[in-house]
Amino acid sequence: MTRDEVLKELTSLAKPHILEYNARVGLGDARSLGIPTPELKKLASVIKKAAADRHTLAGELWATGSYDARVIAFMVDDPRLVSEKADGELA
Repeated sequence: MTRDEVLKELTSLAKPHILEYNARVGLGDARSLGIPTPELKKLASVIKKAAADRHTLAGELWATGSYDARVIAFMVDDPRLVSEKADGELA
């Protein structure tokens, strides 16, 4: 899957009623689509199987600034590659 395909899928899963509720209780975030975590997990499972380069895709999703895209990025990224990058930045 590509970044644009993932973003399109995220948009289709948006839950405006959740955003309205979150705003009422002070949890509003303009960068969120209000997608429940179980739905994000299901999508992440599909992406893990369909993405040719999960690490690159995760970086592209992170760069969007979207809360939901960033959650997906954490779920699909290759932990070994994240650790290598973090180790390099901390050295």
